[in-house]
Amino acid sequence: MEGVGGGVLAPHSTENRYISFLLIVGCSQTTTPNLSSTASPAAQTANLTISAAASLRDAMDEIKPLYSKEKPNVTLSYNFGSSGALQQQIEQGAGVDVFISAATKQIDALQQKGLLVDGTRKNLLKNQVVLIVPQNSTVVADFKDLTSPRIKKIALISTFLAPIRNCQS
Repeated sequence: MEGVGGGVLAPHSTENRYISFLLIVGCSQTTTPNLSSTASPAAQTANLTISAAASLRDAMDEIKPLYSKEKPNVTLSYNFGSSGALQQQIEQGAGVDVFISAATKQIDALQQKGLLVDGTRKNLLKNQVVLIVPQNSTVVADFKDLTSPRIKKIALISTFLAPIRNCQS
């Protein structure tokens, strides 16, 4: 099954931007990017640019205040889109610190091109096909029940959409 993967991108400018991944709240810094050189350590600020699959918008929006509470001097900036479009942006030099893809294909391609910091790749989640039935259904309890002659209609999502395309039986 394909999964959601992420990685820290190689520095996109002359600034040092090496970030390690922390699964619970997104990302954590080992060296703080965009530091104000005149500020005291307690007052230093950083901005992390995170490109993430559009399907992760709700989760990333939930993570933001949690991360801000833990790291008040770090601002998270999001860029959402299809994983393929985000991959192309990164390959063309977009300034991104962390990339979270809906599939491993894009992470594989960026890694092969040397655009990830070694050792930062993490497979976070996996996609899974689910069966949704009415709460009081006595006819359908699992996928094999869909073959019953009592079942007259089945609704399916388009196989061209990422959640289905990235699942394997």
